[in-house]
Amino acid sequence: MFSTAGILQHEAVREAFTNSIIHSDVFLSGGVLRIDKYDDRLCFRNPGILKLPMEQVYAGGSSKARNPKMQNMLRMIGYGENLGSGFPKILAAWKEAGWQEPLLENCLELDEVRLTLFIPFVETIQDPIQETTQETIQKTIQNLTEQQQSILLYVKNNPNATRKGLCENIPGVTMGGVIYNLSRLQELGIIKREGGRKLGYWKILVDLKNGDV
Repeated sequence: MFSTAGILQHEAVREAFTNSIIHSDVFLSGGVLRIDKYDDRLCFRNPGILKLPMEQVYAGGSSKARNPKMQNMLRMIGYGENLGSGFPKILAAWKEAGWQEPLLENCLELDEVRLTLFIPFVETIQDPIQETTQETIQKTIQNLTEQQQSILLYVKNNPNATRKGLCENIPGVTMGGVIYNLSRLQELGIIKREGGRKLGYWKILVDLKNGDV
């Protein structure tokens, strides 16, 4: 999951994508414009090495697009900064967010330019409301009667179970008990009947952890 600091960083990612297009050598044999997405970074890879010295790219102020017509077209629809200001803008956006500085590489052996934008990885935090709901469900299951737990376990392992089958396979339960307990389990939101009486099946609506039933 990516953490984004604001509009400057979004614009910087867009600028990186635009730069990859206008600087790609589309006639390079085997060259492919790629964007690789990872948990902690985005990697823009375009065929064709830099046409300017690395120091000049970092300093800004100059641009030598490999596809100038494509560059003009993109600028007409609002994509792409003023000539030579795109990469410094990316650097400034990442510095403003306090993220690791982007890495620009001229990969001569692969005939490609690679720009890596490092983005902090943020672990997903479970919603406290969801945790409370799960706790409530587990307590409800634990408070089921012995017959209800037996019925729940049986339909879990036999989704196509019928009332008659439940009555025959669960010791000590009558048909009336099967009907009542199935109704109760449905009222509690633990199981649901899908389909008709003959061709239907029982669906478990909650997460049954090991040892719950």
